[in-house]
Amino acid sequence: MRRLLSLFACLIAVGASAVAGVNANAADDDVDAAYCPAGSITGVGTWTPPITTVMMAHALTWTTHAQCTGSGDENGAYDIGFNGTSNEDCATGTGQGTLTGTGPEGGISGTFTFRRIGVHLYISGMFLSGGEEHTLQYWLDVIMPTSEGVCVYSSAPLIGHGVIADWPLAG
Repeated sequence: MRRLLSLFACLIAVGASAVAGVNANAADDDVDAAYCPAGSITGVGTWTPPITTVMMAHALTWTTHAQCTGSGDENGAYDIGFNGTSNEDCATGTGQGTLTGTGPEGGISGTFTFRRIGVHLYISGMFLSGGEEHTLQYWLDVIMPTSEGVCVYSSAPLIGHGVIADWPLAG
């Protein structure tokens, strides 16, 4: 499954690079993408109230650092914070919010949604940076601590992989 997701992320990155002719926000010669390989995205997530086996509303804050390799101005380090709300337990859920931070093109500001399946967080976002619109696709695993009990935690390390690309909009 992890290999399939890695392949999908690569295809998104390659596909985003291939549609330069329809990107309304980037110059034709500046449509590019970056892949953040497995383990290159790390961070910490916090949830209030703590995640448990009971489905409920949460406020969430995730801080991430990613080192991504790609073409053009997408290549480099990304420090992105995710702030939002969710309805989840330790096995399933969804949420949304805002994302802010810095990347190779400067400041980052946008929105995201996510779906939780077990320890996996599938995050999809859009943000502006360097005068261009970007897509962000992160696949993060929550490394559940057991210090507060099984499937009970307010903070947990995050690790994963993803892709960031100029967003091709129909012109």
